[in-house]
Amino acid sequence: MKKIHSIIIAESFDENGLGLPKAALKFTENLPDEVEVDASISFQKLGVSSPRLNQRFVNGNFISKKFLWPIGLMKIISNLKPDIVHFHGIWTSAICSIPYIKNLGCKVIISPHGQFDNEVMRNNWLRKRLLFYTLFGASMSEANMFHVLNQYEMNRVIEFMGPRIHTKIIPNGIDAPSFQNDESKDLSIKKILYCGQFHHRKNILRLLQAWQRCCGDINCELHIAGDGIGSYSDRVKSEIKKIPKVYYHGYVTGLQKDKLYRSCHFGILVSRGEGQSLAVLESLAYGNPCIISEECRMPIVANTGIGWVVSTDLQLDKAIRTASIMKPSEYLEMSRTAMKFIHDHHRWPIVGNTMSRTYHNIVDGVFE
Repeated sequence: MKKIHSIIIAESFDENGLGLPKAALKFTENLPDEVEVDASISFQKLGVSSPRLNQRFVNGNFISKKFLWPIGLMKIISNLKPDIVHFHGIWTSAICSIPYIKNLGCKVIISPHGQFDNEVMRNNWLRKRLLFYTLFGASMSEANMFHVLNQYEMNRVIEFMGPRIHTKIIPNGIDAPSFQNDESKDLSIKKILYCGQFHHRKNILRLLQAWQRCCGDINCELHIAGDGIGSYSDRVKSEIKKIPKVYYHGYVTGLQKDKLYRSCHFGILVSRGEGQSLAVLESLAYGNPCIISEECRMPIVANTGIGWVVSTDLQLDKAIRTASIMKPSEYLEMSRTAMKFIHDHHRWPIVGNTMSRTYHNIVDGVFE
């Protein structure tokens, strides 16, 4: 198979895009060897060293960041002449350069990473719509393909970009742990885990309200890991202290995070909007079935019997109570199904190979 040369761009002015460099890193470093990454371009240093990435950081003051940095980007692309230019995120001034990039003979892929979601679009909604309908939308329509994470995101892309745009679903990957949930795991007290940012979009206060309604008559604990900044985060931490059977672990990573996932039985996320939550995938990878909101856009969790998808407070309360009284045999069956689901569909080698085949198809003109 011939070598494909690519440039990865990850940058966003939107607060919901702060994780884009990390997402771009994971998709990029798991590409097979037939894809050569010539440059990874971002304002935010990724904080992770990777032999796959030749990182180039375009720095400067506010004006150059917002308006002039595409000029430096075009120089890099003109010099390297890659086969593929892959944008992670849509809210970057460089997205306006797509017609020029294609004139250089490059193919263009855009990965929105949930940035077309209703909840995300409501943030800075006037600015986004002005940019989309004046500059960004016309340029994005020139892309060879949109890489989307699920059917919902595909529908949103088509809604904004029109039915003729090419899309392909490639889900998020996960570093699946070498872990098998065994029958000796203590199920006498069920532990439900929220692990993630303290951000209003994650709807943690709704979770705490549901827990307060349920905790008095169930033999169960709620464990919360994560952190955030601002008044919402402060309020979450304050509420945690007032509610019984809630244990706050702070921000966790590495072995500490691994140990926490292994010690808990269920994951929970009642978010107002997600592209495809890595926290949910991580929980499932550890054999922890999940309680998620409809807005997490993962109906397959309920369809495959590896958790519950809820929309109302009544459904949320019922799911928490159901999880708390599951028999060991029922739980272990659901747990094994969750791990198998991740193993079959979301391991990074599978996702990386799918992305590589997509790159080759686009270069060969399949998505023209």
